[in-house]
Amino acid sequence: MSNFPRALLLALATLLAAGLTGCGWHLRGDLNLSEEARRIHLTDSRVNVELRRELERLFTQSGVELSADKSTSYTLHLTSANEDRRVSSLGSDAVADSVSLTLSLSYSIIAPAGQVVVEPVAISVTRSYNYDRDNVAAKAEEEQLLKSEIRREVVQQILRGYRYAVENAQTAAPASDSSAPDSPTPVAHESLDE
Repeated sequence: MSNFPRALLLALATLLAAGLTGCGWHLRGDLNLSEEARRIHLTDSRVNVELRRELERLFTQSGVELSADKSTSYTLHLTSANEDRRVSSLGSDAVADSVSLTLSLSYSIIAPAGQVVVEPVAISVTRSYNYDRDNVAAKAEEEQLLKSEIRREVVQQILRGYRYAVENAQTAAPASDSSAPDSPTPVAHESLDE
């Protein structure tokens, strides 16, 4: 009788493992891409060094190698990267009470053959923090950490968009450009207040 719960737990664990394997769940960072999609050529316009570094780091961790040759790899084109810092509320003494940080950019993805697989997509991520004029150094450090977090979130969204686009491009026939939108399509906006 004492072995029954252990056997039941073992059976449940086996079923759970089988379910996770069968549902397509993968460890974070493990992209199941074709060999062609494991290389990406990066072009950017007005993208800061920290954002580019974060993009290179996360793509490399996910098994996607940065390539100088755009003829044999997908091309990720980043445009219009803007960082914004705004006072989001004032205290009773008219001094900043909270600050909002926003990073927004647009990106598109082009296949090795030259067809656009992702029309320009706009991303915007915002984080806020409480400002304390009596502890400026600590708040400056918190701001740098939030900026790093924002860059990571933006790059993760790009990486997810890349994976989705490449998987669809590999399984579907090339789409006609006649139905493509003329302007960037906003797909992601995230705001978290601390």
